[in-house]
Amino acid sequence: WHYSVDALYTAFLLLRSPNHYLIASGAVTAGIMLVPLIVALVSYWRTGTFAEESELTNAAQGIVRVPQEEPTTEIETPLDYQPLNRGRFALAGVVIVVGAAVAAIPAYHFGKGVQVRTTRDQAIASADRYLAGRGVAVQGFKHVATLANNVDDGAEKYLLQFRSFQDTDRIYRQATKLALWHVRYFKPLQKEEYTVFVDVESGKVFDFVHDLDENAPGASLSADQALDIGRGYLTSQGFNLADFDLQNSEATKRKAREDYTLTWQAKAGDPLNVVDEHYRVEVGIAGDQVTGVRRYFKLPEAWERQQNETRMVNVVLIGLQVLLGGGIIAGIIWLFVMQVRNDGLAWRKTRWMATLVAIALVISELNSLVMVRQNYPTSMSLGIFDLFIVIGYILVSLAIGLFAWVLAALVVGLYPDVWRIFKARDRRVWARDAAVALIVALAVGAGVDNLGTLFFNHFRAYASPVTDIVNGSFAESSPALGVFFPSLYLYTVFGLASLALVIRLAMIGWRQRAWWLWLGVALLLLGRGSSTAHSLRQFVIPWVIGVVGLIAAWGIIALFFRRNIAAYIAVAITLPLVEPLISLLRDPAPFYRWNGIFLAALIAGVLIALLFARAGSGGAPA
Repeated sequence: WHYSVDALYTAFLLLRSPNHYLIASGAVTAGIMLVPLIVALVSYWRTGTFAEESELTNAAQGIVRVPQEEPTTEIETPLDYQPLNRGRFALAGVVIVVGAAVAAIPAYHFGKGVQVRTTRDQAIASADRYLAGRGVAVQGFKHVATLANNVDDGAEKYLLQFRSFQDTDRIYRQATKLALWHVRYFKPLQKEEYTVFVDVESGKVFDFVHDLDENAPGASLSADQALDIGRGYLTSQGFNLADFDLQNSEATKRKAREDYTLTWQAKAGDPLNVVDEHYRVEVGIAGDQVTGVRRYFKLPEAWERQQNETRMVNVVLIGLQVLLGGGIIAGIIWLFVMQVRNDGLAWRKTRWMATLVAIALVISELNSLVMVRQNYPTSMSLGIFDLFIVIGYILVSLAIGLFAWVLAALVVGLYPDVWRIFKARDRRVWARDAAVALIVALAVGAGVDNLGTLFFNHFRAYASPVTDIVNGSFAESSPALGVFFPSLYLYTVFGLASLALVIRLAMIGWRQRAWWLWLGVALLLLGRGSSTAHSLRQFVIPWVIGVVGLIAAWGIIALFFRRNIAAYIAVAITLPLVEPLISLLRDPAPFYRWNGIFLAALIAGVLIALLFARAGSGGAPA
């Protein structure tokens, strides 16, 4: 361990060098530490043990116990599961109808109707044409495109205090675009780069930013000359400067040029100005070149200070949330220690889980490889950056895979019946009820989500801002894989494992009538409110919807999920994918529609394998 740490520190110094020999030496130095790890893993895989324990036993000291007879074959107990009765089926029908009816009530969503009609390749092509039109040789640049929301949550929150959701949406769309493609052009080891912003719907260039080296040469214009350039550019972009007042002209002296930042503000009475908020447009000029335009809402400073203020009640609420999280983690560690002492960890059964999660993570990361250079610092060699990415993928995949193994071993040790999910005979017992539970969960989830939207539409001044207009995974090579695999390991493996452990802690606390169980329930309920609230209403309004969602989840689990393992897995896989699936299938771009069909096929394949097991098929992995 001591060697590994020293080698790793030295290796990172070598990896930052521009010398290829030193980079290779650093990679070898850091890679050596993986050799004993790989040897240990292979040895464990072959022997099933971490160390030779014969010298540590009582027998090695001459103490012999009376041998106990152990069964030569595993005796399987009958599955302890009571199928849903007619009353539960009738209740499920009522819940489904009510949930669907609530979900069908018209409710306005901020950003409603925005779709990613432009693919990544189309956005890059549009950005290429735009830069070529400005005389930029794009062939000399590397590029990367990502999707990003373009909504300031503070501005949205301020507007909602005085305007409806529809009016706030309209004002924002008049001022700017709600979502944009960010196409970045860069050269390794050079400061100068471009970022072109492309509208996700029309595919047209909305704006650009040109980053120059501070020492790059350029013209030194007078304030009037810079102002003329700024006015001319804004006029060419469709702005009517008669509706604006020049608010600020700031000059910055560089080593070999003069830069300017010019700010215009919409005049009083402009519909984009709401109460004390003012719409502004900012133009950057480096030398005699326009380097970009920024559109934003200037919020009142007093209001911003009040929103960012941290009061004692906020500290207490955050502390209670930390206490709840820390208590749950401590309880899980305690369960792990108890299982280790009782030799109750199912290491052999679940050892394939590490491989499965690691493979899913690697596929997910490879699918997002087209976006990884968005955060590339040009001060570093591109080869070194790519090497860091590869090493990071390997280390993260190993770490996450091993963590999944530990969680799976703990959960299977605590819930032995979980492993029956791999037996087709037992899956058939759960299948019908799991299908009902899945439909109930989808209906209730849609109903609660729409109920929250209706509630916040009424109490919009206390609503949390909605800034997730588009899904960033739609910028990956395959949007379908970009949402499917994270759902597979985040929700199905880690999410369900965490839920199972919390349920076990709650069961132990209930049997013991422990005080900490009631404390945990109280903290959980308090945590449904906003820890950043600055008034009682700001806390209570989100708290109501949070508690409604919590009660709905508890009711579904208690009435329909119960001990049905297939129901938990089916809902964990399906529920997070419903919204991206609908977005992909509704999108008019063929690329996204085909990905929607692909995602639907993946979901259907998993559900068919889970709920429609053939007789005589299936078996638990050895």
